[in-house]
Amino acid sequence: MAHGAWKKARVDVPGLGRIHPGWLLVYVLVCVATVGLLVDEPRLLAVGRPPATDGPAGLHGAVIGEEAVPAMASAGKSEAPAPAAQPEDDVWHRLQKRVFREIIDNTIPLIGLDQSGRAPAQNRGLLAQAASYFLGFEPTDPLSLLRAGVPLLEQVELVSADSGEEVVPPVVAPATSTTPGPPAANGTDPLVLGQKVEVAIYSTHSSESFLPDLVASGRPYQPNAYTSDQRLNVIRVGEELARELYSRYGLGVVQVRVPHDADGYLGAYTRSATTVQSLLKDYPTLRLIIDLHRDSSARKDTVLRVDGRDVARVMLIIGSGGRSLRQPNWQKNYAVAKNLVAEVERLYPGLSRGIAVKADRYNQHLSPNAVLIEIGGPENSLDEELRTAKLMARAVAGLLKGQSGQTAQGGR
Repeated sequence: MAHGAWKKARVDVPGLGRIHPGWLLVYVLVCVATVGLLVDEPRLLAVGRPPATDGPAGLHGAVIGEEAVPAMASAGKSEAPAPAAQPEDDVWHRLQKRVFREIIDNTIPLIGLDQSGRAPAQNRGLLAQAASYFLGFEPTDPLSLLRAGVPLLEQVELVSADSGEEVVPPVVAPATSTTPGPPAANGTDPLVLGQKVEVAIYSTHSSESFLPDLVASGRPYQPNAYTSDQRLNVIRVGEELARELYSRYGLGVVQVRVPHDADGYLGAYTRSATTVQSLLKDYPTLRLIIDLHRDSSARKDTVLRVDGRDVARVMLIIGSGGRSLRQPNWQKNYAVAKNLVAEVERLYPGLSRGIAVKADRYNQHLSPNAVLIEIGGPENSLDEELRTAKLMARAVAGLLKGQSGQTAQGGR
């Protein structure tokens, strides 16, 4: 009986008349797949492009380190040879498979999960954005649905394991510290050193701190290590870098010490984008813009012995953009990062952990000379971080003095 009713069922659809619900579902799925492929031209280009030509970093999310790319350890070494050309029939066969896969991914979002269960880096299509706008949450994202129903969750930003960032606690309450720090420039912000400013430093996640110092200052143990005390977080590390660049190498520097994550990590990059835009406007002589962070990796991966003392290792992050994140500068950003890593490795072999290229932007779409630098992890001490800041100052100075007078012009 039920089977017969289903066969006779019809739905009135404006413009289509009365059609069977099954055919209506097929029609909707085809429309979704077509819109997803045709509207987002970068995704369509990615479909038709063999993986071997995805740019210097290979696939999104790849980590390029000194072992994977030996050329980064020395600027004089050549790049790895390009892979041999494939037969046209094989390329066409792979193209067909990728197009079919894209249609399935756009039609049934959950199919977009790869074999490890992780969501693809580029997963927001036109319909998902429209649904987010009108409904207030992502239909395929359970966390966004929870945030829509529980407003307090907006104070916490949870990011995927692919992004390389950690789960962040709610806003850190202001705290006092007995740990001495350098005096700020008359308590003003930004800190400006020199007449001709060539380097800008800011921190999108300024509360990132260091466990040994938090514990030593009497704070409760917290594995992720965050504090708003700028004498104990990456703002202090940025100030050390700025002062070293100016006092030892004669480079003009501006450091913005605005706590962009004071209201939580959610929206921190939007707030720091305003800072970058102001920097580009106020300091037209900028040649390098650094977003200074601290990584979340364990100490075994973030410590190195240099001249008999422990220092924190360094990783650079470059955003290559995504489906809804246009990033026209990413290969230029990558080139700057690669040159800086080569200089770091020339001076201090092993200090660099390489470059991670991810399907994001990190405000690097605003300037081709913008990079994100992560120094150490939560288990490094502030002293180790400050030593690395001095080492990085030497590398940055070497990079800039080896370049022409190119300025950090906006990328749009």
